[in-house]
Amino acid sequence: SDVPRNEGAPDRGPLRLIAQGLRFDKESGAVVLWGPIELTQGNRRVVAKHGEVSLDRQNRPTQALLDGGVRGFEAATKSASPPGATSPYALVASAQQVRGIFEPGTGQLRKLVADGDVQAESRPAGSGAKPSSVNTLQAQRLELTFSGVHPEPQSGSASGEVQFSLRSSSPASASASALAKRVIPVRRNTRRRGPFRMTGRQLVGLPKLQPPPRQRSWPPPRRKP
Repeated sequence: SDVPRNEGAPDRGPLRLIAQGLRFDKESGAVVLWGPIELTQGNRRVVAKHGEVSLDRQNRPTQALLDGGVRGFEAATKSASPPGATSPYALVASAQQVRGIFEPGTGQLRKLVADGDVQAESRPAGSGAKPSSVNTLQAQRLELTFSGVHPEPQSGSASGEVQFSLRSSSPASASASALAKRVIPVRRNTRRRGPFRMTGRQLVGLPKLQPPPRQRSWPPPRRKP
């Protein structure tokens, strides 16, 4: 079914929802979905096994929770390609659970939290993308903040067994580029040869490491006469 959009919302096309079952509680504003579930809007597609959406009195989303093998796709073109096509996506992500928080009054996405075996992969557009041009991110938790009329990632953090691989080629889409550059900032004038890798529990918000102060031995050594 096509979910109608608010009159003041930007025209990004209808939000198409496919689910095996749906239950709506008008008093609480809770929409329970069971699946498989598929959400498609423009060039973005999300699939999961279960979902729950909280609506306000104007039927605008305030929170959304998806679980059970959540996968997200963003195609390089304006229309999403069917699954099974050769390298149709500029961005592919997956997690055990994903929670979205929306701005009150507008229903626009403002925060996204992914938990459990988070994996993201971005590649240039086209079917001939080489493995050396694919950027990957793995973590146990990923948080992204969004802004703008057309919500795009602005900042983020990854934690829990983080593994990040940034290749020399740049991602094709703005969202894929934002995922790599905003979660783990990269200096523009830095030259790299081959892949760039980083591993740690928390890669965002860490203070700049300073060399340790030189330790002085005590008591001081005696000077030779």
